[in-house]
Amino acid sequence: MQTELVLEQALTALGGTVERGVRVTGVAHDDTRVTVTTQGPDGTRHIGADWLIAADGVRSSVREHLGIAFAGEPVPATYLLAEGSVDGPFARDELHYFLGTTGTLVVAPLPDSVVRVGGGVPDGTEPDLAAVQRLLDERGPGGLRMVEAASITTFTSAERVAATLRRGRCFLAGDAAHTHAAVGGQGLNLALEDVRNLVWKLAGVIGGRFAPAILDSYDIERRCAAEDTVRVTRLLARLALLGPVAARVRNTVWRLASATGVLRRRYAPVLAGSRSRYTEGVVLPAPARRASLPPPGTRTPAWVPAPATDPRRFRLVTLGAPTGALVDGARTVARRFPALVGHEHLTRRGSGFLLLRPDGYVAATGTGPDGLAGVETVLRDLALTARSPVVAAG
Repeated sequence: MQTELVLEQALTALGGTVERGVRVTGVAHDDTRVTVTTQGPDGTRHIGADWLIAADGVRSSVREHLGIAFAGEPVPATYLLAEGSVDGPFARDELHYFLGTTGTLVVAPLPDSVVRVGGGVPDGTEPDLAAVQRLLDERGPGGLRMVEAASITTFTSAERVAATLRRGRCFLAGDAAHTHAAVGGQGLNLALEDVRNLVWKLAGVIGGRFAPAILDSYDIERRCAAEDTVRVTRLLARLALLGPVAARVRNTVWRLASATGVLRRRYAPVLAGSRSRYTEGVVLPAPARRASLPPPGTRTPAWVPAPATDPRRFRLVTLGAPTGALVDGARTVARRFPALVGHEHLTRRGSGFLLLRPDGYVAATGTGPDGLAGVETVLRDLALTARSPVVAAG
């Protein structure tokens, strides 16, 4: 609920509103327009728009009206989730995972002294305070007690990815596009990344900077991320549901991974979604990539500072000496495509360049001025309606 409040406040600050009690009863679209029919307290309305982003959840009405298949299978587990006040000794600035022979337990401190408690439970479990306390007693470290609950619910999930995330001028995002086992807040992470991937492309098309064909890459890139997340959450969910003997082996391995720092280095980035990589889309192969340069399709490395240029544009970042053929070539590229890219330089050991997308992913890398020809090709394709910007990475 806190996250929903923060997002709604941000939307309101931008001039938007959330209309509750309104449902979509029809969607019509052609090459130039989308019309959505809704039913609500004020009756039937027909809303026209240039584009439609459907983020209306796992039971998406828009997806159904567009006739997009949502194939998959249910996850054979029931989860209990509670939020409230928890007494007892535990660090309130960390997320806690407890692995027991009867199952797993998550204890997640939230703002305003609220604590979220969750874990898998037997089918038919009554969502009440007694069930929450059983989880804490059987799987927790001991001494934890939920003294007051603001909400308690049980739910099931499924593993599904929509057959396409785009149909004409309509896009699917969040749970409307994909769903998976409930592990580590992956659903929200994936949804926010969907939106981040789409909006810079759509804004560029609306603003006349990008060719409409760039929008084809949304399905390509986000399908890759969704399918990766489904695979990871499937594995983690199965590990959480192991029987007592296998659970003891799992717990031993995880304790070793925690003690050696492997969990923090590998598991946390997976939950945060920072391991996602686009192998196709608006990325360029890097056959001569230096080991210190990030692979195309991955996140911008932490050593790159925040954008100094227009955040709607690509960033062409050169590395190494502040003068020379590479820097001169990058400046020339930026002058040729001023609406699409800005040049920045970082004085670092080793020469090279990064082409960074507005959503924080690496589009291309190279070690010398010759590689800038590929950057020009990408930018030229983005700017021309007659050519596709989708470049497959090897």
